[in-house]
Amino acid sequence: MSICFVVSTESDEAAAIYEYSHDRISLINNRHFSAPSSDAETAQRIVEEHAPQFLSRRKQIVEIKREELQVGVFHPSIARPIYPTKRRGLENRNSHVEPAVIATIRRDIGLLARNLEQCFDVSSPYEDNFNTFGVSYESIILFACIGIENLFVKILQDNGVRLDRYTTNDFIRLNTMMRLGEYEAKLARYPWLTPFAPFRTWNPAEPTKSLLWYDAYNKLKHDKMNCQNKATMRNAIDATLAFWILFHGIYGSAVSSNFFQRDDDDFRMVRFPNWNYRENYFEAEGGVWSMEFAKIP
Repeated sequence: MSICFVVSTESDEAAAIYEYSHDRISLINNRHFSAPSSDAETAQRIVEEHAPQFLSRRKQIVEIKREELQVGVFHPSIARPIYPTKRRGLENRNSHVEPAVIATIRRDIGLLARNLEQCFDVSSPYEDNFNTFGVSYESIILFACIGIENLFVKILQDNGVRLDRYTTNDFIRLNTMMRLGEYEAKLARYPWLTPFAPFRTWNPAEPTKSLLWYDAYNKLKHDKMNCQNKATMRNAIDATLAFWILFHGIYGSAVSSNFFQRDDDDFRMVRFPNWNYRENYFEAEGGVWSMEFAKIP
């Protein structure tokens, strides 16, 4: 943990952040400002002098508070904004070492998108048709949920959580820290459909049943003969978009050159988590990063 000084304005609770380390105070926002400082009290006085110049005097400083933040640290398989991006532009600092994994998942999601399109040739994607069910939708749900389970296991294992068997009781431990319930996505070719938020209803009290599309997968897997009506268009769409959202939650912008506007021609993200600055990654001076396990509740 590093001693940092967080400068708040009326419109931004973290308009500027300075790091005090190795007898120097430096501006994390762009690292263009750095000055020697013998102690933290001197560092704060330097911040008080420099911050108004950096922010311009039109932005009224409300508070300068001292905090401990993890600077230069990232968690494996968990993408976060890099300050000062704050809310958009997720980054995973070790995504470059897994190009084959990224390519495989992109291919899987592309296959799901094509299979949905084939289903839409028979039943048009309108809300009135969301309860349409059949074997083609079943195969989409099964394939997507297998991919989702594998990604959840990957995140947990990459962060040191190794179990003999993983269930939704384990997967939901990642929900809050990855802000999965805040994502909304839509089918890019069908703008009349209301955006989908497949993780929004996830509830620790019922970690399987609270996700209708995952509950459908579970029922189809264990009692297909009595649950064929669970293989619906709506559940297939939700499962596919859940896979896509989780994929981006792991790898961030590494999976798309223009992540926050469009991903191929299939899906579009329309709402993103409102990240608190403390949840950001902070690049250390010199661009050095170290990997640490996330503290998964």
